[in-house]
Amino acid sequence: MAARLVNEIVLGEESDEDGAGGFSSHFDLYHRAMAGCGASTHTIDRFLHALRQGNSVEAALSTCEAPQCVRQFVLETFRLIQDGDLVAVASAFTFGREDLLPDVFQRIVDELNVKTSGGLADFTFYLSRHIELDGDQHGPMASRMIMSLCGDDEAKWQRAADAAIQSLQARKSLWDGMYASMQSATCAS
Repeated sequence: MAARLVNEIVLGEESDEDGAGGFSSHFDLYHRAMAGCGASTHTIDRFLHALRQGNSVEAALSTCEAPQCVRQFVLETFRLIQDGDLVAVASAFTFGREDLLPDVFQRIVDELNVKTSGGLADFTFYLSRHIELDGDQHGPMASRMIMSLCGDDEAKWQRAADAAIQSLQARKSLWDGMYASMQSATCAS
């Protein structure tokens, strides 16, 4: 089951429908949406350039001057991966992403459609694809994977719970930090 979930996710993340009759990675959809609505992609472009130059993730985050909340979130994600605990990684993925984001993204899409009268079509499409894939396919598969990995083992369920809590706390810190950054930018202008 885990292999099927991973393959489904890679397929969706790396070669999903692009809303224009072709296929694209979700990252490219997001990047296109940000550029299309006038948001700066300078930081992420510098980050990617630094990675392509052979820098570590930590060095690339520093080089591109990513906000501290972004650095902490990305480094926490990579720490979890490097620890190599499959139960913890699967739990963080399931409960910190697949189970969480469809509802969050749906609220954003609903609000964007009202406030922009469709003016952010690329971004709305990007979010809608995540809602559809994560909510209908990936989320339920991820939940089944967690149940399969943990079974009746209480210690595994505890590791899964700890990882889920850490993942949700990391995501909350990211969102709080980004909100504070946007508030500061709004107040400064």
